[in-house]
Amino acid sequence: MMRNRAVVLALIALALAGLSAAAAAQPLEYSILLVDDDWDYSFTHPGSLGGRPYYISALEALGLGYEVWDVQAQGQPTGEALLDRDVVIWFTGYAYEDFEADPGVFTPQNESRVATYLDAGGRFLLSSQEYFYEADAITPFMDEHLGVQDISDVWVYTTTVGVAENPVGDGIGPLTLVRPDDFGEYWPPGNFEGPYDDEVYARPGAGTPFRYATTPFPPNSTNLEGPAFKTVFLGWPFEWVDTVNQRAQVLGSILRWLGLSWPIPEVPVLAPIENSDGDGGYLLDWSDSTGTIVYTVEEDDDPSFSTPATRYRGPESEFSVTLQPLGTWYYRVHASSPEGDSDWSNTEQVTVILAPPPAPTLEPIYNMDGDGSYLVDWNDVWGASGYTLQEDDNPDFSSPASYTGTDSQRQVTGQTAGTWYYRVCASNAIGDSPWSNVEWAGVLPEAPVLDPIENDDGDGDYLVDWSVVFGATSYSLQEDDNDGFASPAVRYSGVDSQYPVRQQRGGAWYYRVLASGAGGESPWSNVEVVYVVPAAPELKPIDNPDGNGEYVVEWTDVGRAMTYTLEEDSDPGFGAPTVRYAGPNSEFAVEGQPPGQWYYRVRAGNAGGDSPWSNAESVKVGEPQRFVFLPLIMRNR
Repeated sequence: MMRNRAVVLALIALALAGLSAAAAAQPLEYSILLVDDDWDYSFTHPGSLGGRPYYISALEALGLGYEVWDVQAQGQPTGEALLDRDVVIWFTGYAYEDFEADPGVFTPQNESRVATYLDAGGRFLLSSQEYFYEADAITPFMDEHLGVQDISDVWVYTTTVGVAENPVGDGIGPLTLVRPDDFGEYWPPGNFEGPYDDEVYARPGAGTPFRYATTPFPPNSTNLEGPAFKTVFLGWPFEWVDTVNQRAQVLGSILRWLGLSWPIPEVPVLAPIENSDGDGGYLLDWSDSTGTIVYTVEEDDDPSFSTPATRYRGPESEFSVTLQPLGTWYYRVHASSPEGDSDWSNTEQVTVILAPPPAPTLEPIYNMDGDGSYLVDWNDVWGASGYTLQEDDNPDFSSPASYTGTDSQRQVTGQTAGTWYYRVCASNAIGDSPWSNVEWAGVLPEAPVLDPIENDDGDGDYLVDWSVVFGATSYSLQEDDNDGFASPAVRYSGVDSQYPVRQQRGGAWYYRVLASGAGGESPWSNVEVVYVVPAAPELKPIDNPDGNGEYVVEWTDVGRAMTYTLEEDSDPGFGAPTVRYAGPNSEFAVEGQPPGQWYYRVRAGNAGGDSPWSNAESVKVGEPQRFVFLPLIMRNR
């Protein structure tokens, strides 16, 4: 590292450009409203501004002016405050309605005012992890103005990456999400440090600029171009992006898509490269260039850069070279804004006279049965005195376990469920090689155990419960009306290990569950069955206008009913009923019924038992009519 980087870079800049020290670049002339709608954390950190400094630093790095609207101090932004703004940037942090007197996260009033602004041609960026949590539904504004089709609330992902070919996200990241320092007391160290991420799914016609860089890589944002407006919605905390340069890269790409433009940045100045020990590790360092969202460093073994390789592309203004091979190497850098690239910087060179061994090649790992035993194997590297094998449950190797030794393979046994990533490097007295390629092995979780389902009363409300499986990240519960699961329905998919069934229809219902983890899906669990009695039929009024002993008793069909039982009695209280019919039909023809008032009721039955009795209906059967024949006497006059 240079002892006084600022002084050296300033001298080089003066020599190359022939200029006196210049004042800071003036902000670009745009009207940007930054709406600070998050908690300021002053109750734990007096004087804290919450997430605001993380937005301001990115805006200033891009050379952009802005005006702040502080909701806690000024109340909700008025419609007039939004008018004629080139861009409105709105962030909510972790605010929600239950905290103090906060009116809520992006309320219906906010939606209405912003919709009016957008329909008049506005440009809008919203970063919020609690918007859906507060709304508890996909609102018309989410659909029509943000392009959101669905949201899954409360996840903890700590890396995000731009989506290839999306005009906002292409080429960005992966970015590590790091808890801001002044959130410390609100987010104390421990197993759960946030953030409260959302999975955000775009509707047709909208784009997906970013996704999480952690399995299963779900989307987390939308960008939408409407008839007169453009919007971007982030379901993750922009203020958690680790560095100001990375935040400027993300924000610059978003704002460029929203319609802002920048001048071409100034040419960076590459500092002389220090490598007095001649090994393969040294620092490339260059001046910051205002408005830059990404720097590109090229490397070549030819000072004319006839066959250059891109050694670094990103928002930072320095890059550490490690494990460089023997030789003399030349470097140059240029800066890029959303509008284009600067010229190349001056060229600097460095000579490497000591080098570590080359990287090994890791073989594909075969574990077709998905169990916890498999071989990790790599080639022998000439000149290597040992190897370091790393294993992690994520491809970034953020928390790896290591094995060091002289063998070029390692037998893994007893591995737990998940997806496991491996890489290896070789070592000698000079140092370590680059890391090898990354290979992975998937270990399936065990099958859950489905508990017997209790439903003694036979109603449609019961709990399906199963064992927690180590390494499982979610469960899928299937339901069917047959134990062969010929036409199953996924009744539940999620992280819980139980599911309450409500208002189930009558019949026999079969269940099975599997666990899913990073390594794949487990076998299906055992099958359990529960019986639900059918609903009561409805007995129709009995039509018998002539009062004779022949009529039809009818009732409604009941779903999942296998049989019906019809009772008859002369007592409306059914003190001594007679079963007149038992079978699958939903009507019964009565014939030869004696005179009297007759009452009927019916119930449905299936494997789960009998339904309640239906309503009662009655019919009156009268005495049969009798005819008296009198003799006819005729008189002759």
